[in-house]
Amino acid sequence: GGIWTPQQNRRCLATIADTVKAYSLLLEICYPSHNKSFRDRLENNPHAAQAEAVVFSWLRSQQMAPTLADAPGVGGPDYLCSPPSAEPFLIEVTSLKNLTVLGSPKLPSSS
Repeated sequence: GGIWTPQQNRRCLATIADTVKAYSLLLEICYPSHNKSFRDRLENNPHAAQAEAVVFSWLRSQQMAPTLADAPGVGGPDYLCSPPSAEPFLIEVTSLKNLTVLGSPKLPSSS
């Protein structure tokens, strides 16, 4: 499966940059109050912003019907998923910094 983009409204192979651009456009149109905080996050913590965009895209591609669940400036889970054949559930996207992951004794080192 590919990543959802609004230009085609279907699965396609897309880069992370394409996905971020599509997600930002979606926020601008459908969730304007979230768009500024996403753009700030993209500037200050790009991996976290990219993770949000990619997870949202994947959730849509899997017919999970995600909608934004957090309140700008307040926080909360990122997405409310309402799949057609299951109970709704919440998703929180987290991006771990390299030092956090590398310092964990439970995760193998990439070196």
